[in-house]
Amino acid sequence: RLAKRVGKYDTTIVLKTGGQGGSIETKGEAALKMTLDGRCMMDENSGVLSGRNFSGLRLTGFNNASKKYEATWADTFSTGLIRLIGESSDDGKAVVYSAALEARGGALEFKATDRQIDDDSFVILIECADRPTIEVTYKRRK
Repeated sequence: RLAKRVGKYDTTIVLKTGGQGGSIETKGEAALKMTLDGRCMMDENSGVLSGRNFSGLRLTGFNNASKKYEATWADTFSTGLIRLIGESSDDGKAVVYSAALEARGGALEFKATDRQIDDDSFVILIECADRPTIEVTYKRRK
């Protein structure tokens, strides 16, 4: 499943603040490639959010021993590394991750859902209590 995503993408990032704040939408780009002899997918992404340039790196793989997806995310919004462990009940079309990050004020736990839309697009939804929801849509460049 991961290798099928290799390529260049345009991204749309929606930060849903809820309440009167509504949402903030911005554009970005990503390049996905397989690494470590095809064991992991690396996602290098960048964009502008709330007037601030950012870049990120996501490394994702499937652990054959645990039969779970595992990922590490890092970006220029934080110095922490996010650790994710996920499972799929539909052969990888949707993977639901439990995630954790050590942040100011203690551990931050959240859920991330990675859902394949079609061969050329997928969505990552990040949900955390008392925080804005983040939705990142990837659309393959033609």
